Amino acid sequence: MTRFPAKRSMCRTTPTAFLLLALLPGVCLAGDLPKEFSLGAYVPEDVMFLVHHARNPEREWIDDAWGEVFEAAQASGVVGDFTSMLLSSMEADDASDAREGIEKATKLIQAVDWSALTAREYVFAERMASCCVGYEYIFLTRGTAGSGESNFAALSAILDEIASLAGGDVQVAEMNLGGMMVRSIPFRSGKLEDLGFSIELFRQGDVLGVATGQKALTDVAGLLSGKPQIKSITQSKRFASAISKVPTPRDSITYFDVKRFVGNFGSMLDKIPQKRRQVENRHDGESEATIAI
Repeated sequence: MTRFPAKRSMCRTTPTAFLLLALLPGVCLAGDLPKEFSLGAYVPEDVMFLVHHARNPEREWIDDAWGEVFEAAQASGVVGDFTSMLLSSMEADDASDAREGIEKATKLIQAVDWSALTAREYVFAERMASCCVGYEYIFLTRGTAGSGESNFAALSAILDEIASLAGGDVQVAEMNLGGMMVRSIPFRSGKLEDLGFSIELFRQGDVLGVATGQKALTDVAGLLSGKPQIKSITQSKRFASAISKVPTPRDSITYFDVKRFVGNFGSMLDKIPQKRRQVENRHDGESEATIAI
């Protein structure tokens, strides 16, 4: 039976708190960071949004209870019933193809030990893309000791399947970046190429990560190697100022820098005319050039 991660706690905010998030520059729902919040040292300083969760032993009984709920839901067969109902509405050939796809996806997903993957810590961050119009996303996890290798292999299999479904010139590239294992899907055609989009899966020990874009990968790799070209979010004066104003977190942090978001959004709008010209030049001779944002 697949073991899904138990539901983790997150900071809850009142409507007043959300209003403050909208009005104040750089608000963080956290306090001075305990040592359990270690992954922030590998997140670039210029992110505008961050969610960080760390294991809290005091909540283990709640996590265990939620784990039992998810396992009971799986054992009930409700997922299989829904799949059967969905397939029954299709033509025979379509249903056969769909069933094959669902079975393959289920096998790939079940190969990942999701509970071990995020057992100790995980962080999600978002920032404006440096190369193009859009955003970059960073997701880092610190799993149970010894789980990194098997989960990296399982996630790599999912990455391979994504590449095969994309078809064409999409291929998975492998490399070693400062001692960090990396598997990458660079998109070489279409609108994703125009946006400079790529999927980067990487591992260093029991720390696994996914990033979108080569710049995000390079920045995180530098921070992980201890030879960074940039500062981390934990070295940011704005971040430090924000967390000094609220209670010490025990399991979750949510940070949203409104000032950075507004400034970045303005910069993104300024990039649009230049990016459109680049796309039109690349597609010179076509009747119409389209940019996706």
